[in-house]
Amino acid sequence: MRLLLVLLALGANAQTRETNPYALTDRDALATGRKLYSFYCVFCHGMDGASGRGAQLASPYRKHGSSDREVYRSIADGVPGTEMTGHPLEEDEVWKILLFVRQIEQNALGRGQGCRADASGGDPVKGAAVFQNACRNCNSAASRLGPDLAAIGATRSREHLRESMRMSQI
Repeated sequence: MRLLLVLLALGANAQTRETNPYALTDRDALATGRKLYSFYCVFCHGMDGASGRGAQLASPYRKHGSSDREVYRSIADGVPGTEMTGHPLEEDEVWKILLFVRQIEQNALGRGQGCRADASGGDPVKGAAVFQNACRNCNSAASRLGPDLAAIGATRSREHLRESMRMSQI
């Protein structure tokens, strides 16, 4: 009986396609993807894909792969070593969530967000010195005290970073 349950759970995450069978023009699939996202994903990623504690989805950058196949696997199976757990959803449901995530990406790019935060208005030399002296020891791949910030500009908005720095000074 236990083996049957495990096999059923594994079968629920089966992926039969390499690319999303739904297009952004498919309003019904997009609406369903939005509903599923708001149930399964919003608590960590925010409805805008940029305001939660999870990876920023309002960007085409994906640390664990950005192809349809790779993002599908992240949604279905989760990402080991992170808070991202897999979801026992039907294949069709995962594709619809991914469709909604692609819309979030597209909307962010249309607003000039996404890819990388620029350094306009700041002093990169002073910023680098502050990071080296105050942040690097805890916020690097070699440390377990804080998150690795190597790609933080690609995964978090400027506003999120400012707010995080303000909160860490309280």
